[in-house]
Amino acid sequence: MTDETARGNDPIGSTVWEPRRASSPGPELGALMARLRATPPAIVDEDVVLEALVHDTLDLVEERGPGDVLGHLDDRVDLTLKDVPARLAAAVTCWLLTAPEVVAVLPAPRAARSLDAIRRMAELIAVLPLRSWLSDDEDRQEEVARALLRALALRPSGETHELAEDRWTSISSTTRREALRLAAQHQAWAEELARRLSEEKAREAAAQYTHV
Repeated sequence: MTDETARGNDPIGSTVWEPRRASSPGPELGALMARLRATPPAIVDEDVVLEALVHDTLDLVEERGPGDVLGHLDDRVDLTLKDVPARLAAAVTCWLLTAPEVVAVLPAPRAARSLDAIRRMAELIAVLPLRSWLSDDEDRQEEVARALLRALALRPSGETHELAEDRWTSISSTTRREALRLAAQHQAWAEELARRLSEEKAREAAAQYTHV
């Protein structure tokens, strides 16, 4: 499968955690994790001006001058995030997006895909709190890095699409939460079935006793 085919099969707007049909080769996972660990304090300052940071990020990924990027994307720019953790998650995403190794392989359309990734990563805090992004937990660092790559329709350098998807499934907080939900649902169903069978047996026993 060519990169062009991969990009064509992976439209912007799909969620970070749904199955990916295709992806293009991306940067080294370790490099992205290292950049996450090196997030400057100013990026996660509650006073960070997210709107300016997003605009600068789009300028950089499109390799255009200030003011040249947003004209055709105004309807896609959502900078109304009110929740502080979501805004800081978006800021951290901007920091990761501007890594040279990411910019070098970012699929087109670059600005639109970057905006979509910023929004998706801001949503990720619902299952992976921001404090986990910047913790010493390498699994969570890996999860953040993989989530960003998947939002960009990329996969870690050296991995096949299938391997990247398998690793995401094993490390994703969303996947683990859904597995636990399904397990609890199955357990509740099994308990309800057992209760009904027990009640039915009790009724049958009572009926037999009555007709003796």
